[in-house]
Amino acid sequence: MKITEDVRKYAAEQGIAEEEVLKNGMEEKSKEFVEKPKHHADVYVFALLAHKKENPTEDKKTVNPLELNQWEFYVVPKEALDKYKRSEVSITLNSLKTLTGGAVDYFQLAGKINSFKKH
Repeated sequence: MKITEDVRKYAAEQGIAEEEVLKNGMEEKSKEFVEKPKHHADVYVFALLAHKKENPTEDKKTVNPLELNQWEFYVVPKEALDKYKRSEVSITLNSLKTLTGGAVDYFQLAGKINSFKKH
């Protein structure tokens, strides 16, 4: 296997044990995953199945994820998430509502996303 050959060669050149080379390499690579999370998209869409009836027992009978009118969508631009300080890996529904000004339905979703496009 080529990677094993490369590790052996590097270890011999540096005068260190192969295990040490592997350990150092893994530690170095893991730093990439520990760094601050980055937002790579321009716009993020959070979807919530928000079907509610007045009687909660009716919810279970009538909920249908294939029905688009039972969903709410929250569209957040990257800049808003970058400024969000409470958590870097999760967000609450109340925070989404604050950041977005409220939900849009499926039929408004494309327009909302396009409103954040960079020209």
